[in-house]
Amino acid sequence: MEEMELQRFFSGHPAERALFDALYAELLKQYPTTRLRVLKTQINFLDPLSYAIVSLPRKKADGTALIFTLGMAYPCTFKKIFACTKIHEHRWTWHILLKDGKLDEGLLTWIEQARQFAGIPASSINKGGKDV
Repeated sequence: MEEMELQRFFSGHPAERALFDALYAELLKQYPTTRLRVLKTQINFLDPLSYAIVSLPRKKADGTALIFTLGMAYPCTFKKIFACTKIHEHRWTWHILLKDGKLDEGLLTWIEQARQFAGIPASSINKGGKDV
């Protein structure tokens, strides 16, 4: 069922699907119990709670890209974040334009922080906040 939902989500976007598959494989290496919830406009990464979201860019990006969103407790000042939105007190969303499926150390740190903010117990990856 999940594969059919992914095909529908990425219909007409084969390059973005390949990018998503690479990203998902990287996330599964770090968090093997991650599951997906495919919705009409986004894909949630769950373990068991949602800790990250992927969506397609609404405007044409330079080349193949995905929007990777994390929920955080504080605003961002990092150069990799293209948008940071306060959704209510002590809750921010960070939007990152991903052009490859690689998760560098800084992004892994942010993912770990987003998982903890979502209430998911810390994993062995927690390396502290680093600017990337």
